Amino acid sequence: MVGPAPTLPTVLGANAPKINNTNLKAYGWELELAWRDKIQQVSYGARLTLSDGQQEVTKYPNETKSLAQTYYDGMKLGEIWGYTTVGIAQTDEQMTNHLKGNQPTWGNNWQAGDIMYADLDGDGSVSEGSNTVDDPGDQRIIGNSTPRYNFGITLDAAWKGFDISIFLQGTAKRDFFLTGPYF
Repeated sequence: MVGPAPTLPTVLGANAPKINNTNLKAYGWELELAWRDKIQQVSYGARLTLSDGQQEVTKYPNETKSLAQTYYDGMKLGEIWGYTTVGIAQTDEQMTNHLKGNQPTWGNNWQAGDIMYADLDGDGSVSEGSNTVDDPGDQRIIGNSTPRYNFGITLDAAWKGFDISIFLQGTAKRDFFLTGPYF
């Protein structure tokens, strides 16, 4: 599979081109149920489809399993890494007490209304560790942006040359990581 090139020095002066350096395993399933019938001059039908699919990287040149690179061996495409939250501080005192054992390594002037992050590795601070799969600090997989459980429903009917058809489709599960200047 064509994947992102390993990180190159900035003296290159350009973005690294994509290269054929990745192996990927895809797996999933599909289900379809359909019914077609006719009652006198009215014919009708219904169809329900449901499917799920995932992809896993089986080989990529990222020996350290750095999270800063796009892929690593064993990664499911669409993984969203992030920090676990405890809630939103209701008072300055609550935030001050929370920061005593959960001090983030970024930001300052934490106060009421700010998000409280969990120290999952128990080192007294909230950090990215080495930013690798083996030492992610307090980061965890908190979601996956791959659309899961895609479905479609088709209903149709016909009578004396007139027909109607309705098609509905959707995705039952997908996580989304909001980025940009407003988030």
